[in-house]
Amino acid sequence: MDRLFRPLPLFSDPLDCPSWAVFLDFDGTLVEIADRPEDIVVPAALPVALGALGTAFGGAVAIVSGRTIDVIDGFIGGAVPAVAGLHGWERRDLSGARTHAAAELPNLDHARQHLKSLTEKFPGVLIEDKGASLAIHYRHEPLAAAACHAAAVEVVEAANGALVTLDGKCVVEVKATVADKGAAVRAYLREPPFAGRRPVYIGDDVTDEAGFKAVVAAQGIAVAVGERAADPATAATAYLPDVSAVHAWIGTAARNAHKDSEIGT
Repeated sequence: MDRLFRPLPLFSDPLDCPSWAVFLDFDGTLVEIADRPEDIVVPAALPVALGALGTAFGGAVAIVSGRTIDVIDGFIGGAVPAVAGLHGWERRDLSGARTHAAAELPNLDHARQHLKSLTEKFPGVLIEDKGASLAIHYRHEPLAAAACHAAAVEVVEAANGALVTLDGKCVVEVKATVADKGAAVRAYLREPPFAGRRPVYIGDDVTDEAGFKAVVAAQGIAVAVGERAADPATAATAYLPDVSAVHAWIGTAARNAHKDSEIGT
């Protein structure tokens, strides 16, 4: 690896924990990516460890995901109260209050119809309809990548600025222009218990770059997981090799703050 990354703090001094805020991507960061979005496996100890981390950091822990808030809750049982879903389109604060990036959801009816032909031509392509965005997964049809990206661009061009494309690992997403993970991070940093803390953002994909940039601008640490660190264009400043290393960091940070949580295998 050519880039020089800073060490990721493990908060060996418990008194240091209250000065930090932690933002975590979900797929590819907290859980391994699966062939189908619904097939991911959540380690049994992960919700417990996330809860312990939240306690250690005074509640200043948030998940920032492309999935919906309700889907994240279904996977981790509400272990993290603060969740931003749909790349920041929806956001729930520590009190449970929800806000949205705009008053109305983008109209995706034309996009749904246009993208339907992809699944007819490429049976392995999956269109994940999240309500406020559409994710085109081509993990099972790698030769369809160019067609999927072209179709996404066509949908965006027809939306007259209301939608943008967002690339990911074997996926291209069509989402609202007004929402991104960086905006969600900045919103959290304006409110308690996140306000005034130094942020850490951990993510594995190009979709996390907006979050990386937000925490770097706030004098925080942006942590690339796995292959994301190899991209010379990443804004990340620290590195973890894989999901298991993220789990280890969560467990160590929580234990070092005198919390008895550890992610097991």
